[in-house]
Amino acid sequence: MTTYPRSVQILHWLMAIGLVGMVLFGLFMGSLSLSDERRDAMMLAHLATGVLLLAALVVRLRWRLQGRMPGLPSAYRPWERVLARAVHGAFYGLMVLLPLLGLTVWLLDPFVNGPGLAGQSIWLANLSGWLHWGHYLGGWLLLGLLTVHAAGALRGVRSADPERRVLLRMIRSPRSGSAQDETAPDSAR
Repeated sequence: MTTYPRSVQILHWLMAIGLVGMVLFGLFMGSLSLSDERRDAMMLAHLATGVLLLAALVVRLRWRLQGRMPGLPSAYRPWERVLARAVHGAFYGLMVLLPLLGLTVWLLDPFVNGPGLAGQSIWLANLSGWLHWGHYLGGWLLLGLLTVHAAGALRGVRSADPERRVLLRMIRSPRSGSAQDETAPDSAR
């Protein structure tokens, strides 16, 4: 069984924890009243963490383009391949879109302790509201995709076919899980 390099595993789990934490933190923050004293500090922490996760995504995309990620198992059925690619594509899309939406809302919306560039412009204030709503819905969509992703990863854990045990590729040591060179690109495997 091909495993992911340790650096990829660590970044995957750090980003997973960070993304789920950001959504839950954002939902909690959104439940606070505008006059709550904690809001400003929480908003800045949410914003900074979002920028860090976006930077981590750049590293992750670079690794993917370099071929550091193993391909899908050959044991997957065609519908499983389509679903896995769709979920991963949606994850990457949301991991780019959510921080950009968040930054834009922070720049425009005067109620989130940012520059409040919308000022007195009704059009920009309305745009900010829609972007904020999209940011909120995107967080829920991320949690839904995580559920599908986790179900897919857990589905094969007890399978008799080792190729279907994809979760083990993300938690096992590359040396114990694969005799192959962990730095070889997909095309060389």
